[in-house]
Amino acid sequence: EGQHQGDKVGAGGQLGNNPPASTSSTNTLSNTSESNLKPPSCKRRKLHRRKRKPEILALNHDNVSIYSLPQELILLFVENLDLQSALAFLRTCKHFHSMLHGCESYWRIMCHKAEFCVTSCLEHLPDQQDGFAGKPMYLNREEEEGYGTWSTIWRRGIQLRKNITTSNYKGWRLFCNSACPIVELAPDLDMNLVKQKLGDFPRLSHNDDLKLDWDDKYLVVFHFLRGETETCKIRLWDIEDKPRFLYEVDKGTECITDKVFIHTGYVVIVPSWPLETQALVMTLDINDNMKEKGRYLFPNEETQLALDNHWDHTQLRVVCGHALVTCRAPDWRLLVTSLPDCQVKRQIDLTVSHLYECSQIRSYKGTAVILFHHKAKQEESCLVTVDITPSGGAEIRSTHYTWGVTDVAVYTDPEEIYAVLRDGSLDMYDANNRKMTRKIHDPFGGHNGGAGASGSQRPVSLQSSSNSSIENCEFQLFVNGKEQIYIVQSAPEAASGRSVRVFNHQGEPQYSVNLDLAKYGLSRDESVCVYTHAAFLLVADSKKFVMFDVKKGNFMGIMNIPCHLERSKGKEDKDCMYEQSSLGMFVFDENRLLAVHDYERNFPAVIDIYSFW
Repeated sequence: EGQHQGDKVGAGGQLGNNPPASTSSTNTLSNTSESNLKPPSCKRRKLHRRKRKPEILALNHDNVSIYSLPQELILLFVENLDLQSALAFLRTCKHFHSMLHGCESYWRIMCHKAEFCVTSCLEHLPDQQDGFAGKPMYLNREEEEGYGTWSTIWRRGIQLRKNITTSNYKGWRLFCNSACPIVELAPDLDMNLVKQKLGDFPRLSHNDDLKLDWDDKYLVVFHFLRGETETCKIRLWDIEDKPRFLYEVDKGTECITDKVFIHTGYVVIVPSWPLETQALVMTLDINDNMKEKGRYLFPNEETQLALDNHWDHTQLRVVCGHALVTCRAPDWRLLVTSLPDCQVKRQIDLTVSHLYECSQIRSYKGTAVILFHHKAKQEESCLVTVDITPSGGAEIRSTHYTWGVTDVAVYTDPEEIYAVLRDGSLDMYDANNRKMTRKIHDPFGGHNGGAGASGSQRPVSLQSSSNSSIENCEFQLFVNGKEQIYIVQSAPEAASGRSVRVFNHQGEPQYSVNLDLAKYGLSRDESVCVYTHAAFLLVADSKKFVMFDVKKGNFMGIMNIPCHLERSKGKEDKDCMYEQSSLGMFVFDENRLLAVHDYERNFPAVIDIYSFW
C-alpha cells in the first residue's frame, strides 16, 4: 500500500511538470515497468486528469464575452427590458437575431409586454377582407406557416395595431329605427340611400329620451316616447361578433327608466314611476322578448309614496351579481337584491342627510363607493363605502364627509380608492380610517395644499365658489391598472385650456398633451371624451378620434368618424339636455371601439361599432 501511495504522489507530481529532456532510456524503461504494476483505478484517475487539463488551461484565456452567454440568461435579461428596448435587442446583431428569432420564449415575453396575450381575438385568423381604408385587415395564412404560437400572436398583434393607426376597420352604425336598424360603414356607402331606407319617422321631441347599455354580447336601447301618453320601445342587437339586429318590443310606462344595466341575459332597470309600476327594481328577460322576470317594491304604503316623490334620486349598479340600489323613501336607503328574481338580500338605512343627493356609484369586485353631493353647496360631498359578498350580504364600512370630490375610481387587490377634486387634484381615500391623502397636487396650476398632505380639510381654492377657472373645468379620471393615472380637463371654456396630464402610479408626472393644438383639429365648441387602450390614448369629439402613444404621449394619427345625416330628426338645441354636441362616450377594448353619439342631435343614429380584427 505504501508503494502504491508513493506511485500516486509521483504520478500526480508529473501532471504539472514536463519530464526533463536529459532523462536516460534506462530510467524510462524503469518507469514504464513500474507503471505496469499500478492498479487499473490509478490509471483511470490519471487519464481522467489528463482529459481535464485542456479545460483548465482554457479558463485562463480572456475570450469570454456576451456572446458566450446561454439563451436562458439572455431571456432573463430581455424580461427586464421595456418593449422597445427588447425589440431593439433582437436587432442588435446577427448572433442575437439568430438566437431569439425562432425562440418561442422570447416571443411569449414580447406578447406579454405588448399586452397581446390578453387579446383573445388574436387566437383565430378570420377570412381575409379589406377594411375601411381599402387595405387587407389580416395576415394571409401562407405567411403564418412555420411560425410558433407566440410568434404568430405577435405578428397578428402588430397587424391589429396597424389597422388601428391606419383607420382600417369594419364598421357599423346602429339606428334607433325600425325600418333600418343597422348599416355597414364603407367608403362607398351612399348616405342618401341610407336616408331613404330609414323612411319617414317622427322627429325626436323635446320630451323624448334614449337610454342604453351593453355587455360583451348584447346592446339594448330604450326609446321613451312622451306625448299624450308615455310609451317605451326596446330594441336589441347582438354585438358579440358582427352586429345584427334581433328584435324590438313595445312596452308601457313600467319600462320608463333612467337606469339600465345588462347582466347575464337580463336587463335590470329602476322604473321612473315606481308607484304606478309597483316596482323599485325590475328585471326583463332578453331571451323571452323582454318579459318581466322579477320585481321588488317596499311593502309599506307610506314608504312607497315617499319613494315615488323622490324617484329621481334612485341610483342602480350591479355588484357581485346583485342589484345595488340607493333611494330616498323618505330617508336614504341601500338595498341589495338578487338577480334576476329581485329578492331583497339586505336593506340598510344610510346616515346621510336629506340635504345631499346621490351622484354616482362606483364599484370594483366586492367594493362599492357611493358619492353624495350637497344640493346647495356642491363642493360638500360624502363618501359611503359598502362591502358586498357574492351571497348578497352587505355592510357599510364607513361614511365620510369631505370637500370638493367630483369623481371616484375604485380598485382592489390591494384596495385603492381615487377621488378627483374640483381643482383637478387627486386624493387617495382610506375607507377604513376615513382619511384623505393628497397624491397629485393641483396638476392644472392652482394654489392649494401640497403633495402628500392630508386631503380631509377644506382646500383653500374651494372656499370660494366664484373662482371661474374652477367652475368652468370638467375633470375626468382614468386609471390604467397599477401603471398610469390620467387626469383630463375637457371643457373648452376653462382658462387653463383642454389637456391631459399623465402620472405614474406613484403620482410622478410623465407627460402632458395639449389638446388645443391646431394639428389635432378638435372642435372648440365641444367637450372631449378620453379613453385609454393598451397601446393608445384616444381623445375624441363628434367628428374624429385623435390617437397618442399611451406610454409617451407621442401623436400617432387621426381616425375620422364617418359623416352623419343632416340633423333634421334630432332635437332643437334649446331642447337638448347638453349645450355642446359631442360623443356621449366611447369604450375601446381589445380590438373593438364603441362610440355613443350625441343622439339628441344626431337621432336616429345611436352608436358606431368599429372592429379592427
